[in-house]
Amino acid sequence: TLDPLDETALYIAESGGGLIRGFDLATNTVSRVAGNRQHGATIDGPSLQARFYYPRDVAVDSRQSNAVFYIADGNNAAIRKISDPTVTRTVIQSSYTTVGTPDPWALPTQCI
Repeated sequence: TLDPLDETALYIAESGGGLIRGFDLATNTVSRVAGNRQHGATIDGPSLQARFYYPRDVAVDSRQSNAVFYIADGNNAAIRKISDPTVTRTVIQSSYTTVGTPDPWALPTQCI
């Protein structure tokens, strides 16, 4: 996802590594925005300690002083939100988290 307000900032969900990466296209540098490099059940908390299970996509809202990231956490069937570097939290969680479920997004059971 290219940041719409900063065309030098690109963010990707690195599914295999369980990470959200940031690329500064002006300086050609890469950073870790979120993720602890371990796959498994959702762990909320500080962004670099948060755990994702094959994140699929990331969206960014940079209209705030701190960019807000929304992550499609694939195998956890959840939408995760990072509003600042100290907080990653689950905002929507499906009751179906088993890989192979026909429609894991059909019945969201928890919205915060």
